[in-house]
Amino acid sequence: MVLGFGALITAGLAMVAALLVLALLIAPALVAVAWNLLDFGQAIGLGPLGFWGCVLLGWFLAAPMAIRLIMVLIVFIADPAWLGDAARVQWPEPTLRSLLAIVILLLVASMSHGQSTKTARRRPAAEAPGP
Repeated sequence: MVLGFGALITAGLAMVAALLVLALLIAPALVAVAWNLLDFGQAIGLGPLGFWGCVLLGWFLAAPMAIRLIMVLIVFIADPAWLGDAARVQWPEPTLRSLLAIVILLLVASMSHGQSTKTARRRPAAEAPGP
């Protein structure tokens, strides 16, 4: 029995939805591992993140640049004084834990860049009519 195009489209949409949900769940989990379990927050002079801190940081890092700008604008409109506070951040000690935490956070930050790169197809140039 041959399945129709409707089943193929439905399966494709289900796969895209599953990958989107998976990305929304994996990014905060990886941030929680890097920030709290590997103590990256303590290494740079900041405290541990709670649940919503991990969720928002994970989504912020995994989002494309336009979404990041929108998130910053929402925070700035909601509480402009929040962006003016100075944090006392320091360089982490060069340990394996810090390296693993940085690699995990960079992995989360590079999640959105895989879908945005499309190869541009070049059309052959039209030939000029001969003399």
